[in-house]
Amino acid sequence: KILTQNILRHYVFKANFKAAGNYQAENYSGKLSLFRAENGFFKEHDEPDLGWKKLAIDVDVFNVPGDHYTMLKMQELSEILNNLIKNNAEFAGENK
Repeated sequence: KILTQNILRHYVFKANFKAAGNYQAENYSGKLSLFRAENGFFKEHDEPDLGWKKLAIDVDVFNVPGDHYTMLKMQELSEILNNLIKNNAEFAGENK
């Protein structure tokens, strides 16, 4: 079972890598929420927003415990959702 999960992760990773290489990002004029894994792939990246401010005017960065895969486990997901709800409530209040 573990071998099957690892093989599946490998194929998903390859598909995501290929899709990311083909993706052409465009400018975004809205508010962007970036949930960044504290133990992510881009720890060495100089910019906390991973370069998203080049495409979006308003970027909020939320550091989430775990890595790219574990950040969607229940405890970390709860933190993401709480931040997202808070962020959206603040955004809704700004746009009344």
